[in-house]
Amino acid sequence: MAKRFAYLDGQKVPRKKAEKVQDAGGEPLEIVYVRKETLRAVWQKLGKGKDGNLNELTEDLLHRWLYEQEQHAQETRVQEQKQEQRDDARKAQERATRKKNRAFDER
Repeated sequence: MAKRFAYLDGQKVPRKKAEKVQDAGGEPLEIVYVRKETLRAVWQKLGKGKDGNLNELTEDLLHRWLYEQEQHAQETRVQEQKQEQRDDARKAQERATRKKNRAFDER
């Protein structure tokens, strides 16, 4: 396997400093490595530009991934809040039980 894909085999690869490149919109660009076989397969499926645009597909996939990550984070927050509510209710029940037991012991 080529040196640049050595990280896929779990090897430590020293990272070069990314070049500071900006597109026409002024946004910084970052180099992304994609396997040639994957790119060729996608390009063939897209019909070499007839059925779509690789840039649009990539952006759509990244947006979908970001959306799914946000949904997952939100679901996790909701679950944590529900668990906190259950814990608070259990603690309140335990306090009430202890209070009843103390009142009964004092009689």
